[in-house]
Amino acid sequence: MRFFIFLRKLSFFPLCVLLIFLQSHSVFSQESCLAPGWPSERSDLQPDPALTRGTLANGFRYVVMENHEPENRVALFLYVHTGSLNETDEQRGVAHYLEHMQFNGTTHFPPGQLVKFFQDIGMSFGGDTNAHTSYDETVYRIDLPKGSQEYLKKGFLVMSDYARGALLTEEEVERERGVIIAEKRSRDSAKYRSMVAASRYKYDGTLLPKREVIGIDSVLLHADSKLLRSYYDSWYHPQNMLLVVVGDVEPSQTVSLIGEMFEPLKGIGKMPPCPEIGEVHHKGTKVFYHPESELGRTNIAIETFWNEQPRNDSRNLQKEELLRYASIMILHNRLQQLQEKKSDVLTDAGYYSGDMLERIRYSTIMAATTGDKWQETLGLLDTILRQALVYGVTQDELERVKMDILASLDSAVLTAGTRDSEKLGREIIRQFGDNRVYLSPAQERELYGGFVRQMKVEDLNSLLQTDWLQENRIITLSGDVAIEEQDPQEVVLKTYEEYASKEVVPFQGARLEQFPYLKVPEKSQVVVKEERFPDIGAERVELANNVAITFKKTTYEANTVRIMVDIGRGKLSEPVPGLSLLAEGVVNDSGTMRLSSIDLAKTLAGKTVDVNFGVGQESFRYSGRAVVGESELLIQLIYHLLQDPALRDQAWTRTMGRLQQMYAGMAKDIQGAISMEVETFLAGGDPRVGLPPWPQVRSLQLEQLRSWLLPEFASGSLEVTIVGDFDPVQMQTLAMKYFGALSQRQENKPEFSEITFPVGQMLRTSVDTSVQKSIVIAAWPTADFWDIHRTRRLNILADIFQERLRQVIREKLGASYAPAVYSAPSRIYTGYGRMQVQVVVAPGHEDAILAEIEKIAIELKDDGISSTELARAKGPLMTGLKDVVKSNDYWMNSVLAGSKRHPQQLQWPLSMIDDFQGITEAEIEELAVRYLIPAKMAKAVVSPSDRR
Repeated sequence: MRFFIFLRKLSFFPLCVLLIFLQSHSVFSQESCLAPGWPSERSDLQPDPALTRGTLANGFRYVVMENHEPENRVALFLYVHTGSLNETDEQRGVAHYLEHMQFNGTTHFPPGQLVKFFQDIGMSFGGDTNAHTSYDETVYRIDLPKGSQEYLKKGFLVMSDYARGALLTEEEVERERGVIIAEKRSRDSAKYRSMVAASRYKYDGTLLPKREVIGIDSVLLHADSKLLRSYYDSWYHPQNMLLVVVGDVEPSQTVSLIGEMFEPLKGIGKMPPCPEIGEVHHKGTKVFYHPESELGRTNIAIETFWNEQPRNDSRNLQKEELLRYASIMILHNRLQQLQEKKSDVLTDAGYYSGDMLERIRYSTIMAATTGDKWQETLGLLDTILRQALVYGVTQDELERVKMDILASLDSAVLTAGTRDSEKLGREIIRQFGDNRVYLSPAQERELYGGFVRQMKVEDLNSLLQTDWLQENRIITLSGDVAIEEQDPQEVVLKTYEEYASKEVVPFQGARLEQFPYLKVPEKSQVVVKEERFPDIGAERVELANNVAITFKKTTYEANTVRIMVDIGRGKLSEPVPGLSLLAEGVVNDSGTMRLSSIDLAKTLAGKTVDVNFGVGQESFRYSGRAVVGESELLIQLIYHLLQDPALRDQAWTRTMGRLQQMYAGMAKDIQGAISMEVETFLAGGDPRVGLPPWPQVRSLQLEQLRSWLLPEFASGSLEVTIVGDFDPVQMQTLAMKYFGALSQRQENKPEFSEITFPVGQMLRTSVDTSVQKSIVIAAWPTADFWDIHRTRRLNILADIFQERLRQVIREKLGASYAPAVYSAPSRIYTGYGRMQVQVVVAPGHEDAILAEIEKIAIELKDDGISSTELARAKGPLMTGLKDVVKSNDYWMNSVLAGSKRHPQQLQWPLSMIDDFQGITEAEIEELAVRYLIPAKMAKAVVSPSDRR
């Protein structure tokens, strides 16, 4: 099954495995690292006819796809089939280093000019242009602001330089070294270390553990131009590349330009032999035990690994993958039910079966718990696995999965017309790199739909048996677990064997309940007020029960409807700090009084309806979406959640367990101190901001949450916003019927509060962690959100500040990988906002970097800005705004939701483009003078307590 569908369904998957899978799923062959031609030429499947494909005389391949979302934009990708696995022992880290160097000087863009070039044509560095390196691929991305031949030629010129025009001067290699080391430092964490340790154990015998993408210090600290050039010339050959162009282009003209720009490219010499990744050699039952106290949770898994050979794409292969995907969904559903039953033990659980590089396949059942409950968790996982292997899956479970898959396929077809160009480009590359045929949504529905309808229980059971009929089991135990015995592996093995010797009974599935079960309202509520906002194409009705419903029809997402229901006062009304942390998890895991979340999920199988609850600063919020044909079901679901709310004991227990693990991890993490201490410090010590202490959260009771939320659900102010591709009259009738049947609601009025800024104060705090990195923060008090004219200009000031910071902290000093500046004006605290700088640095350099930050701020305040700086800040922003205003996200979240409470939001779209375009140097300089006052700067430093 295509991976994008699977990701939408899977709610838990360990980062260590997911990152590796996403970075490295591809094919190697001994004869050619990248097989000639196309996957479809080695398959009985035909590609999406919307693709225009070709191969130039030098072997360079291209794919062009015309697509108009977003309008006038074009996504370019240069895929190079090489990564860290292609390195020699002496080159470990060079593939990624080289990717960085492409931005530091090429044939047509001397050092320091490429980022400026991007900014000058309206693109942001990092947002519209970026790159990534993984085990077996390096991909460069550019999102062009226009699809004209002029802009395509500019984009192709950059890509052709990446392909064969890197300068790799010694001076620039040395300059970038600090950035590479800083990125390596920024990646370091307990989670990353656990991932690396697991990879080394599980993939022992292969090249994977020896080729971490970031590389090793002994290479990074001494790499020179010659070393980088040797890798570049070895693997950057035209026949090892693919250019993907998706967007508002004319294919035939684009193909002609591709030939002009890329056919002259030539590689140097012959490519080396392709890497042999080796094989895993696990036999019997083994234990991987990796205590990591700073992780904050204990992860447990039962896994099996085996070697296999790459296979070309085919109908049979896709049928097999579909069966495997169905088995994943069924096991995942069982684990979700187990989590609900064992909420005091399991905080997360999941099942996955996948492959690495088409050479190593694995199946894994896993869970997260606390260190003192690892034995029970291991037993639960073993039971779930053996129930499936001994008794198989049921017809009822299979039917549910069939409905879900078919619904996903139908939804993909219905929404195909407004797919995003960048996402399409990424998917084309993923399929090509995986040696898979790229299919259109219609082709996928035709192919998989037939397979789904023919799918049988015995087929799934046979596949599960085959996957687990290997000669090995690996029991993984890692995280904040400590086994005191002399031989922890033996303890784990003995525990597993004891559970494995016990008999199991068949799995008992969740019951199927009726939905909707509440009586459908017979008539609509009386409309007391109607308003139309023709300038923005929206309208609102206010009902006699004081419910306001705002509608806007759009065509930005074909056949899709989105809804947002704002209730009450949100975090502003929180009676005790910490309750809002629990509210979201408890509500989402509780379902309704009649149907638990598991019952609801099963009852809604085969539907696209998705609803989630969140706690906002000034309201509680249900947000949902569905295909437009299921609009009534979407509204019915929210209606039930409001009319028959549940806050279950099991959901409370599980949410509290997750929070306990989160706090435990944050207590040992530099970043955690930002939420636990720095945020509160920057709010003048106000306990409403930042995370409250864990002992305070732990002492909270479910009854406190019920006393807070249930009255709000029953009578709190209620504002509904509906945006999407629907018939306005039908949607208004539906919304009025259900929301008009709710009880009388309180008045919807804005509320504000006050906090103070720690003017001129300094916070130094330390974290007991082995990770050697620090974070420095500098902040200046600004103003609240509601003067939109000022808020927009503060955003521009932050962009200019960040660009200067990038040039000094990253490019000149090499002291940090991604220094950040942002403006944070408050929507709920009167007069409060801040301009904030945050930089990850090496321990011992905190004060020096703070001095540099302060120096840059003073220069902004005293010397002003240049017209070039302003233009380079505004250009990418203006490009992005043209896309933003054509998205449902913008209209829902920034304009319409909450607009009854804050009517000024409805005016913002009318002025946004012109207001941003009209920003002047004098206005930005005035803000810098007003706010970037040295005496008002607050500072915070978070560092490891033991600088090892």
